[in-house]
Amino acid sequence: MCDIGAGNQGLPVRIRPAEERDRWEILALGSREFPYIEHPDAFFLERMHRNYFFVAEVEGKFAGFIDMEPAEEDEYTAMIMGFAVRPEMREKGIGNALMEFALRFLKAVGFRRVIMYSKKDNDVANHIYKKHGFRIVKEHEGILKWEREL
Repeated sequence: MCDIGAGNQGLPVRIRPAEERDRWEILALGSREFPYIEHPDAFFLERMHRNYFFVAEVEGKFAGFIDMEPAEEDEYTAMIMGFAVRPEMREKGIGNALMEFALRFLKAVGFRRVIMYSKKDNDVANHIYKKHGFRIVKEHEGILKWEREL
């Protein structure tokens, strides 16, 4: 659990490991934000229990999540697999808070580098990635590969 302070609009953001009680919120947001995942219920439930999966809360309410795992590239690289904030909670600093937490967490557990993928036209997410020091290292068919040293 981590109370990381206020977002850019003064909202207190609390970040904690995902729990079973979060499953419906995670499934709803994950299904909405990642419609190309064939079976989002099974996908997100498995990831909740297997990976580094954290949720953000504002005033005790689910606001978003970030999902991370070791990358296949090497033992020092982590991958951010999922990152989403509820639409009505955006532009309140929650995405930035989740990303800051994730980068600190990954460094603390021994990773040296982080990668992630996004769609080229996902301007909101891509802005956050740039803001947090990620750089594009590859582009293929509208998908960007981002990378950042920790």
